[in-house]
Amino acid sequence: MNNVLRFLLLFLITFGLKLGFTEHTDFYFVQITDTHWGDPANLERTSDAIKAINKLPFSIEFVIHTGDVTSNETDNPQLLNSGMAIMKTCKYPVYYIPGNNDIREGHFKKDSAAFTSYFGNFNRRIDKQKYSIILLYNLEITAKGSCIYEPLGVLDSLLKTKPSILPAFVFQHCPTTVDFYSNAIHPGWSAEKLMKFQNICENNNVKAVFTGHFHRDGFHMIGAIPLFIAPPISKAFGRQPSFRVYHYENGKIHYTSVYF
Repeated sequence: MNNVLRFLLLFLITFGLKLGFTEHTDFYFVQITDTHWGDPANLERTSDAIKAINKLPFSIEFVIHTGDVTSNETDNPQLLNSGMAIMKTCKYPVYYIPGNNDIREGHFKKDSAAFTSYFGNFNRRIDKQKYSIILLYNLEITAKGSCIYEPLGVLDSLLKTKPSILPAFVFQHCPTTVDFYSNAIHPGWSAEKLMKFQNICENNNVKAVFTGHFHRDGFHMIGAIPLFIAPPISKAFGRQPSFRVYHYENGKIHYTSVYF
């Protein structure tokens, strides 16, 4: 083998290992959603969930809360302090995304600032060695007939600067699909908006999208990309409190809903 080929092979092996080309990608993470702090019982349920997560018999990479942390009480410091005291007992990194009850229509600036001060920037990308996490507040906000916050542009900006080889996982509060409840179908995003979302994800190696909001289990496909809808911590609508444990293994995602 000549020196040029030897150098090229060494470069590809070294660079490939650095980006995870040849490494086994296998990890667990947890999703909690819709805690709806405000009802004292939901704080207790959140505490029970964190205790259960801490006792899982395998290591967790991270925990993500996909929104509706509170029930329209982002401006209640006493409540947020009580909730955060519970969340800080989690032994794994926790990331947060606001839901429609955390950043309310008509209070975008105020609620955004309050949420960020407690939970961190909710639109961001976190690059790990083998994957990227995308946190996205995905509700469009209008004021006086004008759009003041457009989530798809934010998503595109977060993804397009990501190392292209890294698989990405998008976490947001609201599903993009139709909903079914009260024995009727309720529309989701428009076809145009959904196609734009799909194109952004497909062009940036997004492996899956994770949401809450519906207060029940759900699964949909966005093209070839799975969209997982997790059940809530809150008991609203008669749900049993639960959280999700996901296992990502070489491009495949498995999950278990853990009830408590």
